[in-house]
Amino acid sequence: MPLGQHANIDYLLIAVRADRGRRAAWRASDRALLDAAGRSVRAALVRHSVLEASVLQARRDPLTGVANRRAFDQDLERRAHSRQSFTLALIDLDGFKLVNDVEGHAQGDRVLQVFATALHHEVRDFGQAYRYGGDEFALLLDPTSEDDTMEHVDIATLAARQVTALPLGASTGVVKAEAGYFSGTELPDLERQADQRMYEAKRRRQRLRAQLPTKV
Repeated sequence: MPLGQHANIDYLLIAVRADRGRRAAWRASDRALLDAAGRSVRAALVRHSVLEASVLQARRDPLTGVANRRAFDQDLERRAHSRQSFTLALIDLDGFKLVNDVEGHAQGDRVLQVFATALHHEVRDFGQAYRYGGDEFALLLDPTSEDDTMEHVDIATLAARQVTALPLGASTGVVKAEAGYFSGTELPDLERQADQRMYEAKRRRQRLRAQLPTKV
């Protein structure tokens, strides 16, 4: 009995009766029982699919399509409890407010969408990208060097620059958590450390821009 497709898997309910001597034909009551069982299983599969979709929706940022802050908090805790090494990066888009002010919020949304999509494709094989909030993003990666992490962010930033005429950059703070170090209580400190490094990078960028000669 076909039960439909769920999560790209075709489900069938198959009933087998042992052959004891001369096999009698299936009776109408047997078929009715099989139909009732099939309806129950089909309803359970549909309910499971709906619940699974609800969970995924609750973890997804509606604007960019990447995982949201709720998913980040859950996944960060899961990685900490796994006692395995991982890399955390916090990212702030520099110049995004100017895009919103000059080119409009619709264009600002487009910048966020392009950046998030590119970032997701850069790290999807070994980690996850998240919209941390506003114009801030986060990465949770398998152990990755700071240089490699920065390169993935740079590629996503270059993609976002293609949809705006205004200068756009990204300040990134990267922290590596070694295996067995975190019990879960240190997670706020880990985020603060990444946040501090992100803003240190932002201040360095601001100082460099201030030192550039002004065009006459």
